[in-house]
Amino acid sequence: MATTRELLAAVEKDTGNALNPDQKSAIAHGDGPLLVLAGPGSGKTEVLVLRCLKLALVDRVEPRSIILATFTEKAARSMQERLLTRKAAIQERCDSVADVDMSEMRVGTLHSIASDIMHEFRYLPYQNVRLLDELEQLMFTHKRAAIAAAQSSQIKKPPPDDFWVTFAFLLDQHTGFYPGRWKRAKAGVDLFNRIVEDRVDATSMTTAPESQLRRAVELYGDYRHELESEKVVDFAHLQLHFLNFLESPQSRLFLRGDGTPARPGISHILVDEYQDTNPIQEMIYFRLASRSPHNISVVGDDEQALYRFRGADVRCILSFESAVAKLFGLKVKKVYLATNYRSLWPIVDFYNRLVVSSESTKLLRDLVGKPSIRAVRANDREHPVVAEILRTKTSETALDFARFVRGIKEAGTIADYSDCALLVRSTRERRPNGNLTEAGEFAKALRVAQIPVYNPRSRAVLEEPEVQVALGALLEGLDSTNRLGEQSCNQPLQNRVMEDWREAFRNVARDSPLGKYVVKVQDAIRKMPTSSLLDMELLEVFYAIISQKPLREAQDDPEQTLRLSLLSNVLEAYASVHGPDITIDNNCAGEVSLQWKLHFYYSFLDLLISEGLNDFEDEEESFPKGRFPIMTFHQAKGLEFPIVFVGSLDVDLEHLRWKSSSKEYVLEDLLKPYRGSLGSDRLPEFDALQRAEQDTIRLYYVAYSRAQDALILLMDKENKNERPLPIGPDMREILVRL
Repeated sequence: MATTRELLAAVEKDTGNALNPDQKSAIAHGDGPLLVLAGPGSGKTEVLVLRCLKLALVDRVEPRSIILATFTEKAARSMQERLLTRKAAIQERCDSVADVDMSEMRVGTLHSIASDIMHEFRYLPYQNVRLLDELEQLMFTHKRAAIAAAQSSQIKKPPPDDFWVTFAFLLDQHTGFYPGRWKRAKAGVDLFNRIVEDRVDATSMTTAPESQLRRAVELYGDYRHELESEKVVDFAHLQLHFLNFLESPQSRLFLRGDGTPARPGISHILVDEYQDTNPIQEMIYFRLASRSPHNISVVGDDEQALYRFRGADVRCILSFESAVAKLFGLKVKKVYLATNYRSLWPIVDFYNRLVVSSESTKLLRDLVGKPSIRAVRANDREHPVVAEILRTKTSETALDFARFVRGIKEAGTIADYSDCALLVRSTRERRPNGNLTEAGEFAKALRVAQIPVYNPRSRAVLEEPEVQVALGALLEGLDSTNRLGEQSCNQPLQNRVMEDWREAFRNVARDSPLGKYVVKVQDAIRKMPTSSLLDMELLEVFYAIISQKPLREAQDDPEQTLRLSLLSNVLEAYASVHGPDITIDNNCAGEVSLQWKLHFYYSFLDLLISEGLNDFEDEEESFPKGRFPIMTFHQAKGLEFPIVFVGSLDVDLEHLRWKSSSKEYVLEDLLKPYRGSLGSDRLPEFDALQRAEQDTIRLYYVAYSRAQDALILLMDKENKNERPLPIGPDMREILVRL
């Protein structure tokens, strides 16, 4: 058997980095609950990996009885790779661990782990069901749920006008007398997910004094009935299935085991990014740790909680100790990873000051007893480390920003433009009226300075030429007579947009391989008899379209590749909900059926036109060499860059009031009386405005802490306040004017 000392020594020799006492304390922890509060750049991933290895190689815990839950699949793959790499390094010094197979450990997102376990143990309610991704859930809600039913439907009646008076906050700034079906479908997804993930007591809500809350429960019941009847499940209900499994007698073998290596039970549960957990996930983790001595280890940082808008609840990590005491009657070992290895100390000092610039965030830091982050890297640089570019107008700030970037590249301060990043709240480059946004001004200045920009989400995907050509080719191939245009004549915007797509295709594909392929599709359809299926499926036609010139060349560009992949994701979601087949008309041979075209229009094209594609982000997105990346604060989470520029610093009280009225805060308050809680009821109460302020500070805390060598704020006197929220009173004295 290896010892903990041997394990740590082997890893330190392999990496060349010494572990600090706090890291070693977390890794070496024995039995019982463990809370690791890990600040930015503190090595929390390494601690999690080494704790897993310590359990398996030193304590000889069966790897199959260990669960490591991550926030994303990408993080899970990174953890698995590091587990194998570190294990190999340890094995070189201690060959007695060679027989331990770390690949047996359950590593993944909670969703993937839960699905695998329920299939493995043949949990009956989860058998023969198909998991819907987020896009598929939206399309399913649009197609099947009463909340999004057509007003003319005789089968299901949509909610009345007064329902949308109560729930107007779910409609994303909708203006009009009655919301369209896609608006209602998106609102339904938000409402139904929150009911499940917040462990809302739907039975109690049926007796709520507010009639519209009672109606919301009825709509949720209808949606859940449709899921069950179609044998599909969304991510939220996957978690509900798993919790029900864990609370059923059928889970006993899984949790307790039978004494064999194949069924050792669950002895340890480790959770990464615990600040992004929601109440139903919290309960699942505690159920997984139900065996004494309740070995649950959670790692996270409440000051980096960014995903309230996706249903995450920072109160889960803030109340972890209370929940452990309530369920298990135990005390938690708490370890603070407060040593930062990423950033020079002035950067760390800057964002330390941000956290205590608000009374409510200062109260939360005191509540958890978290110390200030300590920087390892001294400031040995001649250049300013924390600075600002402040000019009279945004356009002037942008021009000097671009000159600065070009200058540090020419001076050799950075080896590649991808060593920098610009972080902003939104990467859209133009407003609906065509005027440049803040990100647009910065991107324009970079391009003028001949600096290649990587900003695939710079504007609505549908405005991009390669996307329009692909959609135009699809329409020309499947609807050459433009019957969709005839059917949508009462929707002039949609009709005009579709005609623009067709024109984009005609302009570039007249004599191209793509044009010839579209003619081939048209000819194949003309030869088909009535009531038949085209021998090409929808996705097959689409993938063939994007493989033809000139679209084939578009895939040499990473931005265009990402945009086409976003389009394919939506098309795949449509095909999974509505079926992949293309049907020929019952009465007219040689033409795709009108019913199929109407489904295609209302359940695919209308979604693209009315809602766009930028809502759906890809966690696998990478940032290519040679180009300057522009990204949102959320995209930057988990990344680091030598030099980080931060814009969007125009946050004031008015902005916070607007933010506090958004759907995540209002829905949270509306459902609060019916929400399940393990320990968060013991936390201080904060109103929506205070929560919005806390979330804003967390957002900029994450942005500032991405920087390794320099953090530069981009501001202008025209649009920025004297003291915007992301720069506290004693933070400005650190800033050096460039």
